[in-house]
Amino acid sequence: MTTRRTQGCGLRAGATDRALASLAALALIAGCPPSEYNLSDGKVEPTSGSESTGDQPCLDGVKQPWESDVDCGGPICEPCGAGLGCKVDADCLSGICALGVCSDDPCDAPDACPMVAAPCLVSSCVPGVGCVLEPVRDGLPCDGLGGPGDPPPPDLSAICIGGACVPACAVECAALDGPCRTGFCNPQTGNCGVEWARDGLPCMTDEALEGSCEQGVCVGAPVTSILYLFSFDDPNAPWEADPPWEIGPPKPSGCSSSGIEDPEIDHSGFPEGGLAGLVIGECVPPLPPPGACITSPPLETKVQGEIILRYWEVLDLPQGPGSGATIEVHDGLGWNPVPLSEHLIGPEWTERELSLSAIADPPMQLRFCASLGMMSPPASGWSIDDVTIECLGCQP
Repeated sequence: MTTRRTQGCGLRAGATDRALASLAALALIAGCPPSEYNLSDGKVEPTSGSESTGDQPCLDGVKQPWESDVDCGGPICEPCGAGLGCKVDADCLSGICALGVCSDDPCDAPDACPMVAAPCLVSSCVPGVGCVLEPVRDGLPCDGLGGPGDPPPPDLSAICIGGACVPACAVECAALDGPCRTGFCNPQTGNCGVEWARDGLPCMTDEALEGSCEQGVCVGAPVTSILYLFSFDDPNAPWEADPPWEIGPPKPSGCSSSGIEDPEIDHSGFPEGGLAGLVIGECVPPLPPPGACITSPPLETKVQGEIILRYWEVLDLPQGPGSGATIEVHDGLGWNPVPLSEHLIGPEWTERELSLSAIADPPMQLRFCASLGMMSPPASGWSIDDVTIECLGCQP
């Protein structure tokens, strides 16, 4: 069986006394001192406390004093595989002894990732792969240009871009800073750029309004201004009511075929409050006057912004020929219907919101009109409360 010389003067054998004797002679001539065992007169002499192993000192299935693990490692046995015991790197096939155990991971080797001289690169060890170089974050200052030791030009700093140290911009970009953006100079072009910041986080607009950052811009919530509010608590409210429309305190009805009756309380929750309704507390006559309406006073809406109509209703009018509920706006020339989605028929107060901007030329008037066709089943009608005219994002 062959033997081989390893690093230092250690001898590894698998083998016989004759082979060991030859190796011992060579070792003595070379002046190599033995370490874990003594070689003399061609025989293996165990160190103190060990037992003789005959011609197979590395194949006895027992961990001997000259071995780092069973039948491997040490100065005369074959190196150990990964996961077996070791004392020095030479005890391992991989040449890596980490904390007394052979490892085949290059990251366990001493100084697996030495410091690198490049100012914009860092070394890190990837388990199972080894040492790799990665660029530092762009924009960090560096102490050299182009290579280690090269100083930056006078009056010009240097930053890391893509792992290389390059001259930083000489222009000032702070004027582009804002609550949702940061100005920066692109060293590759020498021009200023803007980087979004704080996306989705709260901010204050230039008008001192609360908003949130959206793609570099502080977007404030539009301000809603109430231009008019009509709660109908005053029975003499300046609305013109065609019969059977009334303004007065709430009163429940008990005649509707749908089970939806006039409300017991107004929208504010007070039985002594007021509302506008078709025959409050009773069902609508079978044939109300055609186009029976309740009409607002003239409303001044000369503002820059979106005009919004908001009101609350309890509606019980049959949907069919000759029946329905409409809202109309007078623009100074004639009445214009407001586009409506389907009314939500139900026993509870329901809020409605409609845009009037397309037809709200000042001064304007607003009216609610109802009709009931012939042979319609009994219905409690239409109750209305808390009518507001609002301006969204209003600028007087």
